[in-house]
Amino acid sequence: MKWRRWLVAFFLLVFVVMSAMFAALNSAGLTVWMARRWLAGYQPSWKVEALVLAKQRFRFPARLDFENFVVKLKSHDASRSPSSGVLFFKKGSLGLEGPRKIAVRVEGLSFHAGKTILKGLAGRGHLLFSDEPWPSFEADLLLASVQADAVSARPVSARVSGNARQVDVTNMTAGVFQGRLEGRVHADFSRLPEILVDANLQGQGFRHARISTGDVVLTVQAVLERERIKSIEGGLKASSLESVPLKITGVSSRILGDDKAMHLPDFSAEAYGGVLTGEFSLEYPPALLYAVDIHLKDLEVEQLKQVNDAIFAQLQGRLSGEMKASGTPQGVDSLGLEMTMPDGGKISAELLRFVLQYLPARSLERRDLEFLLSTGGMVLVEVADLAVKSVSDQKLEGLVKISSKELNVDLNIQNDILIDGKVTSVIQYWEKISGKLGPLLKSGAF
Repeated sequence: MKWRRWLVAFFLLVFVVMSAMFAALNSAGLTVWMARRWLAGYQPSWKVEALVLAKQRFRFPARLDFENFVVKLKSHDASRSPSSGVLFFKKGSLGLEGPRKIAVRVEGLSFHAGKTILKGLAGRGHLLFSDEPWPSFEADLLLASVQADAVSARPVSARVSGNARQVDVTNMTAGVFQGRLEGRVHADFSRLPEILVDANLQGQGFRHARISTGDVVLTVQAVLERERIKSIEGGLKASSLESVPLKITGVSSRILGDDKAMHLPDFSAEAYGGVLTGEFSLEYPPALLYAVDIHLKDLEVEQLKQVNDAIFAQLQGRLSGEMKASGTPQGVDSLGLEMTMPDGGKISAELLRFVLQYLPARSLERRDLEFLLSTGGMVLVEVADLAVKSVSDQKLEGLVKISSKELNVDLNIQNDILIDGKVTSVIQYWEKISGKLGPLLKSGAF
């Protein structure tokens, strides 16, 4: 699970930095003893299986250099399949700068466990001793890359400080999804086995697949317990979110979740002169499942021409409605879409050409419609509704209702829409539906 792996990677990074500092105090054996004491209340699923220190050298008056320091780790969590990891320090040094201050330098640190990989960590910092039982530390770190599953960040830089009770990561910057992420993270270890995490992150210019963003602000307060996410609360804001041809602005929502699900209960955004509100749900063990329920209000048809000119150029007015969808990354399980013009509007006379065959030859309504057809005019309608719902992977049921006092017509047209090929996202559904909807409406076969 990506959330878990990213969080584990973050806290592993903090543990690595402290372990490297402890290692230089005396020997590898002392490192393990201190690390175990520090994490005694947490009882992590990873344990040290072996230590290898290929080379160490003391320099006068008080300096220790070490090279090729390897720590082999093994998972002992009975709920998961056995796994192992390797932590490697290419070189490092530690020197006494005062009676209570030790300088630490680490280069070429890497970690690999399953699909989580940290490469090329370099850092400089200090261990500071006082009357407290544990030393405090401060360090500036630069990490070439970190990867969890298919998500990677490179490079990553940050200032890390703290002690056995808390850790602060500040001045953090990272390249993620072709954009830039920066911010701060605070971790509180005073209530072990629970770890409290408070993060405030800002980013911009993210791009992944067909999705891109403007400025993004993410706040998270999380409680971790024995490597699981016990709870998450936070908020999300984005200046824009785009998946061509769709674009929304002013995005905001609260975030609630745990290690089983994530929920955006009050999503809102501005789009095409109107407003979107609704909720998103994401469930991830064992498979990734999503559910979306979005309400659309007062979208301006004129602006919707940017999305699909072929359809919306034939309408005038404002649209409201609702969209529901659920599925997995591999496909859409269900889709329901309802659109209406609550205050009435206008539709292209071309869409009602098929009605001519039902109007008396010399009626006023037929004459008006023929005139509008010849001039490319619009017909005033009091009711214009569209409802579409999926009944299988490649078939949707559609219903159109049109009522016009101008032409004295009330239409209820129902037909099936057949979808070619596999549909893996709601965006793909929209593209396929919009490509078929216009011709069906014009032919009257809908």
